[in-house]
Amino acid sequence: MNVHDRKHRFGLKSICICVGLAIATAVMFTPQTARAQAADPCAQELCLAGNLWGEDGGLDCAGPKQTYSAIRSFDAFGAYDPISTAYERDDNLHGCGDFANELVKGQITAELGTLFSVP
Repeated sequence: MNVHDRKHRFGLKSICICVGLAIATAVMFTPQTARAQAADPCAQELCLAGNLWGEDGGLDCAGPKQTYSAIRSFDAFGAYDPISTAYERDDNLHGCGDFANELVKGQITAELGTLFSVP
């Protein structure tokens, strides 16, 4: 049986299904990056709240802090705008639906929201 006969026997649909399954399997077993996990606003809130109390959160908090610090606003001249940055970061933290911690979110924004990079 040559290649041409196999194409007709299996059909294009079978090949597409096999390729789709191979891609799905590769995606499932590809390690997730810390950046994908760090985007969660609730994780950011938890780690940054620890910063307020003098804790660094260890390696688990490196990603959430980096994601929070990456939210930056600049003015029309390219200068860092701390006030707009604080508003954007506060909006981001409110992506976490835990309304019981509104005070903590306010403290995080007040103390860390205007910094260029969170320690």
